[in-house]
Amino acid sequence: MSATPARSRRTVRTVRRLTPPRVRRAGRLALGALAATLALAAAGRADTIKLSPGDDVQAALDAAGPGDELLLAKGTYTTGPLLVDAGKDGLVIRGKGKVIVETFVPAREGEGGLPGGLGIGSSDVTVSNLTLRHADVATDALATTGPGLSGIVVQKVTVLNASENGIVLEGAGITVERCTVIGAEGVGISVTGDGAQLVRNLVERVEGDALVVSGDDAFVSRNRTRDAGDNALDVLGDDAVVERNTFEETDDGAVTITGARALVDRNTIDGTADDAAIRVTGVDAVISRNRVERVRHGFPAVQLLATAPGGTIDGNRVRDASGAGIQALGDELVVRGNTVLSSGRASRGIDVVGDLALVDGNVVKDVHADGVHLAGNGGTISGNKVTDCLEDGIVVGSGTMTLLEGNVVKGNGAEGVENGGTDTTLRKNKISKNRLDVANDTDGGATIVIEDDNTIGDGSDGTDPPEV
Repeated sequence: MSATPARSRRTVRTVRRLTPPRVRRAGRLALGALAATLALAAAGRADTIKLSPGDDVQAALDAAGPGDELLLAKGTYTTGPLLVDAGKDGLVIRGKGKVIVETFVPAREGEGGLPGGLGIGSSDVTVSNLTLRHADVATDALATTGPGLSGIVVQKVTVLNASENGIVLEGAGITVERCTVIGAEGVGISVTGDGAQLVRNLVERVEGDALVVSGDDAFVSRNRTRDAGDNALDVLGDDAVVERNTFEETDDGAVTITGARALVDRNTIDGTADDAAIRVTGVDAVISRNRVERVRHGFPAVQLLATAPGGTIDGNRVRDASGAGIQALGDELVVRGNTVLSSGRASRGIDVVGDLALVDGNVVKDVHADGVHLAGNGGTISGNKVTDCLEDGIVVGSGTMTLLEGNVVKGNGAEGVENGGTDTTLRKNKISKNRLDVANDTDGGATIVIEDDNTIGDGSDGTDPPEV
């Protein structure tokens, strides 16, 4: 019996001698690396903190670490202002079911400027599926509390009756999606920072702007606003994309953008008052396929103010604008394929001022002033259909070398074509049933060439002075 253990011990010793030292060291290193990996995983593991109505939400926020999740069970939470402090990057605050957070007390002493509802002081925080209401103090319902933040996401958050602004966030790459703001004494949703995304939000009955973005590369899509006390959307920054939104009943304008290379596409606007429904100031803007109705108080429906050559207004439809249907100022602008119906009493359907403009393929009908007006050098007015306007059909203002080609001008209350420029050329136009088909302002030094391929109903040769 005693020999067996001896052999076993010798066998073990032999195995140990046969194991190379470098293999033993590699094994120890591998075990050490595995232990370190497990320790890091344990340290970085996100916790879920579950809360029920009556729990101290601020205490839970204070206890949470980076990447943790606060999960609020359905119900109503009555609390003071809530704050996510710095150092909690990646925190998730999420409601499960219908979760209402009511804040009834003033901001805590020594922490002035905190939102009346929820303040965010860390990056990459996500807030979702909450209703914030009844903020008592004149502060914002949900806001960031410091500079240098990024990656904040606010989803499916409802703000009711904010005593100041609804959602106000500052930082790069911020997303506000499927949120609702109803009733605010200031702005509905405001984001400051590059790369903002505002998608599928609803804003109603706010005293200020419904949506505000300050920063480059903004993406504003499929939002809906109603009853804004100022603009429906105000953007300051380059390369903004504003598409497929619906803006109704604003006390000011609907879309106001200042910045280069803006795209305003397929929006629906109904009911604006004290500014242009769409106004873009910048270079290389594209305003396309929008539907604009009921622009009041004499303001344009679509206005482009180009700060350098280039810009396009294409495929828009305007009805019942009390001011100009389309107004564009700048050089090398393209106004193409738009439809303007029933614009205002003292305003033109399409009004373009600038050199080398192209006004092409538009339909203008039943405008209470001139149908199309172009002032500038080297412009082209081609393929337009201008009918039943109360005053002139097409007016060439001051400028030289304007070409009118392939237009149909019919049934307008004054001149079909009134020329005030020099070296204007008419080619292949059909002009008929206007009070006077073609008139040239010879007293103002205007000159016109009417080529033989025009069809002119009353035989006007351009020598008749314009009628007053």
